[in-house]
Amino acid sequence: MIISVSIYDPAKSPFKNKDKAECRVITCVKPEACSLYAKGECIHKNPFETRCPYGNRRTEIGYTKKARKYSDWLQERKSLYKDIPNLRMPSMRMCTIGEYVYLPYHHIPVDAFVKKEDFTISIVNKIIGHRPVAIFGGEITSYQREIVPTFRQHLQEDYPMFGIVGEISPIGRLAYLDSVPTGVVINGWVWDGEWLTIEDEYVFRTPVKFCATVQKIRPEASAAFKVTSIDQVDDETRYKV
Repeated sequence: MIISVSIYDPAKSPFKNKDKAECRVITCVKPEACSLYAKGECIHKNPFETRCPYGNRRTEIGYTKKARKYSDWLQERKSLYKDIPNLRMPSMRMCTIGEYVYLPYHHIPVDAFVKKEDFTISIVNKIIGHRPVAIFGGEITSYQREIVPTFRQHLQEDYPMFGIVGEISPIGRLAYLDSVPTGVVINGWVWDGEWLTIEDEYVFRTPVKFCATVQKIRPEASAAFKVTSIDQVDDETRYKV
Protein backbone atom coordinates (compact mmCIF):
# COMPACT_ATOMS: atom_id res chain seq x y z
CA MET A 1 0.00 0.00 0.00
CA ILE A 2 1.35 3.43 -0.95
CA ILE A 3 1.11 5.71 2.10
CA SER A 4 3.22 8.75 1.20
CA VAL A 5 4.34 10.54 -1.96
CA SER A 6 6.48 13.64 -2.36
CA ILE A 7 7.33 15.11 -5.75
CA TYR A 8 10.45 17.18 -6.32
CA ASP A 9 10.19 19.77 -9.09
CA PRO A 10 13.63 21.31 -9.80
CA ALA A 11 11.94 24.29 -11.46
CA LYS A 12 10.79 25.39 -8.00
CA SER A 13 14.27 25.16 -6.52
CA PRO A 14 15.79 28.55 -5.55
CA PHE A 15 19.12 27.35 -6.97
CA LYS A 16 20.19 26.93 -10.56
CA ASN A 17 20.76 23.25 -11.09
CA LYS A 18 20.55 20.44 -13.59
CA ASP A 19 18.63 18.13 -11.29
CA LYS A 20 16.07 15.70 -12.59
CA ALA A 21 12.52 15.65 -11.29
CA GLU A 22 11.87 13.00 -8.64
CA CYS A 23 8.92 11.20 -7.14
CA ARG A 24 9.61 9.65 -3.72
CA VAL A 25 7.19 6.87 -2.85
CA ILE A 26 6.80 5.12 0.50
CA THR A 27 4.92 1.83 0.79
CA CYS A 28 3.78 -0.04 3.90
CA VAL A 29 2.15 -3.43 4.54
CA LYS A 30 0.82 -2.58 8.00
CA PRO A 31 -0.14 1.10 8.27
CA GLU A 32 -3.20 0.34 10.39
CA ALA A 33 -0.92 -0.99 13.16
CA CYS A 34 1.47 1.98 13.17
CA SER A 35 1.10 4.74 15.75
CA LEU A 36 3.34 7.03 13.65
CA TYR A 37 1.12 6.67 10.58
CA ALA A 38 -1.89 7.53 12.74
CA LYS A 39 -0.19 10.88 13.44
CA GLY A 40 0.66 11.51 9.78
CA GLU A 41 4.33 10.53 10.20
CA CYS A 42 6.63 7.84 8.83
CA ILE A 43 10.15 6.60 9.63
CA HIS A 44 10.99 6.37 5.94
CA LYS A 45 10.63 10.14 5.56
CA ASN A 46 14.02 10.36 7.24
CA PRO A 47 16.66 8.64 5.05
CA PHE A 48 19.06 8.49 7.99
CA GLU A 49 16.75 6.57 10.33
CA THR A 50 16.62 2.79 10.72
CA ARG A 51 14.41 1.20 8.08
CA CYS A 52 11.01 0.03 9.25
CA PRO A 53 10.42 -3.74 8.84
CA TYR A 54 6.99 -3.08 7.35
CA GLY A 55 7.83 -0.35 4.88
CA ASN A 56 9.99 0.56 1.95
CA ARG A 57 10.81 3.60 -0.10
CA ARG A 58 11.71 4.12 -3.71
CA THR A 59 12.54 7.08 -5.90
CA GLU A 60 11.22 7.41 -9.43
CA ILE A 61 13.55 9.55 -11.55
CA GLY A 62 12.15 11.92 -14.17
CA TYR A 63 13.73 14.44 -16.50
CA THR A 64 15.66 17.71 -16.32
CA LYS A 65 13.89 21.02 -16.93
CA LYS A 66 15.17 21.19 -20.52
CA ALA A 67 13.82 17.78 -21.49
CA ARG A 68 10.67 17.62 -23.66
CA LYS A 69 9.03 15.05 -21.38
CA TYR A 70 9.78 17.03 -18.21
CA SER A 71 6.35 18.64 -17.69
CA ASP A 72 4.40 15.59 -18.87
CA TRP A 73 6.27 13.33 -16.45
CA LEU A 74 5.53 15.62 -13.51
CA GLN A 75 1.84 15.93 -14.42
CA GLU A 76 1.52 12.16 -14.79
CA ARG A 77 2.95 11.59 -11.31
CA LYS A 78 0.80 14.31 -9.73
CA SER A 79 -2.30 12.82 -11.32
CA LEU A 80 -1.36 9.23 -10.45
CA TYR A 81 -0.72 10.00 -6.76
CA LYS A 82 -3.14 12.90 -6.25
CA ASP A 83 -4.95 11.19 -3.35
CA ILE A 84 -1.80 10.11 -1.49
CA PRO A 85 -0.59 12.42 1.34
CA ASN A 86 2.98 13.54 1.96
CA LEU A 87 3.68 12.27 5.48
CA ARG A 88 5.89 14.16 7.95
CA MET A 89 9.22 13.26 9.54
CA PRO A 90 8.81 10.99 12.61
CA SER A 91 8.72 12.26 16.18
CA MET A 92 11.81 11.27 18.14
CA ARG A 93 10.00 9.29 20.81
CA MET A 94 9.20 5.64 21.43
CA CYS A 95 6.06 4.22 19.89
CA THR A 96 4.37 0.99 18.83
CA ILE A 97 4.69 -0.16 15.21
CA GLY A 98 3.00 -3.50 14.53
CA GLU A 99 4.73 -6.20 16.55
CA TYR A 100 7.54 -3.89 17.62
CA VAL A 101 8.39 -1.08 20.00
CA TYR A 102 10.36 1.55 18.12
CA LEU A 103 13.16 3.24 20.10
CA PRO A 104 14.58 6.23 18.17
CA TYR A 105 17.24 7.17 20.72
CA HIS A 106 20.89 7.60 19.80
CA HIS A 107 23.57 5.33 21.31
CA ILE A 108 21.16 2.85 22.93
CA PRO A 109 22.63 -0.67 23.40
CA VAL A 110 19.73 -2.46 21.65
CA ASP A 111 18.17 -2.44 18.19
CA ALA A 112 15.82 0.41 17.36
CA PHE A 113 13.05 -2.16 16.77
CA VAL A 114 12.39 -4.48 19.71
CA LYS A 115 9.66 -7.13 19.64
CA LYS A 116 6.87 -6.31 22.07
CA GLU A 117 7.35 -9.52 24.00
CA ASP A 118 11.07 -8.77 24.35
CA PHE A 119 10.57 -5.23 25.61
CA THR A 120 10.93 -6.07 29.29
CA ILE A 121 12.25 -4.36 32.41
CA SER A 122 15.59 -6.01 31.62
CA ILE A 123 15.82 -4.11 28.31
CA VAL A 124 14.67 -0.92 30.01
CA ASN A 125 17.35 -1.18 32.69
CA LYS A 126 19.97 -1.97 30.05
CA ILE A 127 19.11 1.25 28.21
CA ILE A 128 19.04 3.35 31.39
CA GLY A 129 22.33 1.99 32.72
CA HIS A 130 24.23 2.14 29.44
CA ARG A 131 27.33 4.34 29.18
CA PRO A 132 28.36 4.52 25.53
CA VAL A 133 31.96 5.16 24.55
CA ALA A 134 33.06 7.34 21.63
CA ILE A 135 35.09 5.86 18.76
CA PHE A 136 38.27 7.53 19.94
CA GLY A 137 37.65 6.77 23.61
CA GLY A 138 35.88 8.54 26.44
CA GLU A 139 32.28 8.29 27.57
CA ILE A 140 29.55 10.03 25.56
CA THR A 141 28.28 11.96 28.57
CA SER A 142 25.31 13.48 26.73
CA TYR A 143 23.69 10.03 26.76
CA GLN A 144 23.19 9.93 30.55
CA ARG A 145 22.64 13.68 30.76
CA GLU A 146 20.06 14.07 27.96
CA ILE A 147 18.91 10.83 26.35
CA VAL A 148 18.26 8.75 29.47
CA PRO A 149 16.07 11.40 31.19
CA THR A 150 14.09 11.81 27.96
CA PHE A 151 13.71 8.04 27.61
CA ARG A 152 12.55 7.74 31.23
CA GLN A 153 9.99 10.50 30.72
CA HIS A 154 8.63 8.90 27.54
CA LEU A 155 8.52 5.52 29.29
CA GLN A 156 6.54 6.98 32.17
CA GLU A 157 4.05 8.60 29.79
CA ASP A 158 3.64 5.76 27.28
CA TYR A 159 4.53 2.57 29.20
CA PRO A 160 3.65 3.26 32.86
CA MET A 161 3.43 -0.47 33.60
CA PHE A 162 7.22 -0.51 34.10
CA GLY A 163 6.95 1.82 37.08
CA ILE A 164 9.85 3.93 35.87
CA VAL A 165 9.56 7.51 37.11
CA GLY A 166 11.18 10.20 35.03
CA GLU A 167 11.10 13.56 36.72
CA ILE A 168 12.43 15.99 34.15
CA SER A 169 11.45 19.56 33.46
CA PRO A 170 9.07 20.19 30.53
CA ILE A 171 11.21 23.18 29.54
CA GLY A 172 12.86 22.54 26.21
CA ARG A 173 10.39 19.81 25.18
CA LEU A 174 8.10 20.12 22.15
CA ALA A 175 4.48 20.33 23.28
CA TYR A 176 1.44 19.96 21.02
CA LEU A 177 -0.26 23.33 20.93
CA ASP A 178 -3.79 21.90 20.95
CA SER A 179 -3.10 20.22 24.31
CA VAL A 180 -2.01 23.26 26.35
CA PRO A 181 -4.31 25.54 28.39
CA THR A 182 -5.93 28.54 26.74
CA GLY A 183 -4.37 31.86 27.61
CA VAL A 184 -0.83 30.48 27.31
CA VAL A 185 1.68 33.02 25.96
CA ILE A 186 4.30 31.79 23.48
CA ASN A 187 6.89 34.36 22.43
CA GLY A 188 4.30 37.10 22.79
CA TRP A 189 1.54 35.19 21.00
CA VAL A 190 -1.58 34.31 23.02
CA TRP A 191 -3.32 30.96 22.47
CA ASP A 192 -7.13 30.90 22.70
CA GLY A 193 -7.64 27.25 21.79
CA GLU A 194 -7.99 27.94 18.06
CA TRP A 195 -5.97 31.03 17.15
CA LEU A 196 -2.66 32.59 18.13
CA THR A 197 -2.84 36.38 18.35
CA ILE A 198 -0.30 39.10 18.96
CA GLU A 199 -0.43 42.87 19.13
CA ASP A 200 1.74 44.44 16.46
CA GLU A 201 2.62 48.11 16.32
CA TYR A 202 4.47 47.94 13.02
CA VAL A 203 1.71 48.76 10.54
CA PHE A 204 2.08 51.34 7.79
CA ARG A 205 -0.24 53.41 5.55
CA THR A 206 -3.28 53.34 7.80
CA PRO A 207 -6.19 55.74 7.09
CA VAL A 208 -6.50 56.82 10.73
CA LYS A 209 -4.39 56.98 13.85
CA PHE A 210 -4.43 53.83 15.93
CA CYS A 211 -3.24 52.52 19.28
CA ALA A 212 -2.82 48.84 18.46
CA THR A 213 -3.25 46.20 15.76
CA VAL A 214 -3.63 42.45 16.09
CA GLN A 215 -2.27 39.63 13.99
CA LYS A 216 -3.90 36.18 14.06
CA ILE A 217 -2.75 32.80 12.80
CA ARG A 218 -4.50 29.43 12.96
CA PRO A 219 -1.87 26.72 13.58
CA GLU A 220 -2.06 23.40 11.78
CA ALA A 221 -3.45 20.46 13.73
CA SER A 222 -0.05 18.96 14.53
CA ALA A 223 1.63 22.23 15.54
CA ALA A 224 4.10 21.97 18.41
CA PHE A 225 6.24 24.55 20.17
CA LYS A 226 9.28 24.51 22.45
CA VAL A 227 8.26 24.99 26.07
CA THR A 228 10.07 27.88 27.75
CA SER A 229 8.08 28.10 31.00
CA ILE A 230 6.25 25.59 33.20
CA ASP A 231 3.26 27.95 33.09
CA GLN A 232 2.74 26.97 29.44
CA VAL A 233 1.82 23.34 30.24
CA ASP A 234 -0.29 21.29 32.61
CA ASP A 235 -1.03 17.62 33.35
CA GLU A 236 -3.08 17.29 30.16
CA THR A 237 -0.29 18.45 27.86
CA ARG A 238 0.92 15.99 25.23
CA TYR A 239 4.50 16.10 24.02
CA LYS A 240 5.97 15.43 20.60
CA VAL A 241 9.44 14.90 22.07
